[in-house]
Amino acid sequence: MLEEMRASMTLIVSLINADQAIVIADRRLTSDERPFATTNEEYNKLTSFVCGNARMAVAFTGRATTPEGFSTADWLVDALMEAAEPDSLFQPTVEQLRIIATRDIGKLPGENKLTIALSGYIYMDDGFPLPAFAWVSNFQGREWSNCSRAAKPVFEGYYTVQGRNLPGPFYMVRALGATQRLNNPETARDAVFVKKLLEERRPMRAIRDKASEVLDRAGASLGSPGHIGKQRGYIVVPSDPLKNFETGYESDYNKWEVEQPNHVVRRGIGDDIALKGRVFGVVDPTQAPPIAVRRAGRNQPCPCGSGQKYKRCHGRSGPPTISITAGGNF
Repeated sequence: MLEEMRASMTLIVSLINADQAIVIADRRLTSDERPFATTNEEYNKLTSFVCGNARMAVAFTGRATTPEGFSTADWLVDALMEAAEPDSLFQPTVEQLRIIATRDIGKLPGENKLTIALSGYIYMDDGFPLPAFAWVSNFQGREWSNCSRAAKPVFEGYYTVQGRNLPGPFYMVRALGATQRLNNPETARDAVFVKKLLEERRPMRAIRDKASEVLDRAGASLGSPGHIGKQRGYIVVPSDPLKNFETGYESDYNKWEVEQPNHVVRRGIGDDIALKGRVFGVVDPTQAPPIAVRRAGRNQPCPCGSGQKYKRCHGRSGPPTISITAGGNF
């Protein structure tokens, strides 16, 4: 059944307006065999990406690892570097990524459904940012309902790019993966509110926090069954190319060490770089507070154990974030 096929996916949410693109991805991995078992709560599925005329947050849902040692997160860094080498412009890069995915994922043993989504901005010659969303997949078509039950031998690519002369405010909300977890009346009401925040161009933190509330309800806590967990990473791509990426992490329990999203720059002007497996944390957890804690009510005690209210402790600054320098003139 289609619902069973969907259940093998994790969840990506992409929120885009004229100011920024916010992409949130849960980190849980589960086994292929029934009954499904959680195999990893902290697998990064995000990569920030800069090519010749675009800045994107890249996320994937589907096959993450194989028993033979393949890792989609690591492969994706190398694939993006290769895809942008012949022509570093965005649309040729996505087409090359489609070809590389067909070549490499097709060699893996077993059933390997995979969707890779890219959310962000394409920059015109005068620097004007065009919001863009693209994805390549071997099972998902232009609409989520257009899905095949088995992985196709060839990946297909799709684009949505907004023009610069829109009659009203632009915003886009896309969810990929286990979207059936969002099919309930409460989430439907929240979706209307999130769209309103995007349309009114409210601050990034307000949009991100409301989306995180929705994902908290969809995710399962540590030790509880389910394909979606409560450990999440996110990337914020400002539409202004001179502003840095922001990457962050949200946790359901205290964490002293966090793996950040991977990072790829492939512009063909001598600043190419590929980073993966980046971890930041405290040197001595016994002498320092956690860098990430579970969300709590503003006036509740902070889960870190400081004795302060959440709003005056970890709730003051929000989830731990890192600013990534990756911009300039396009």
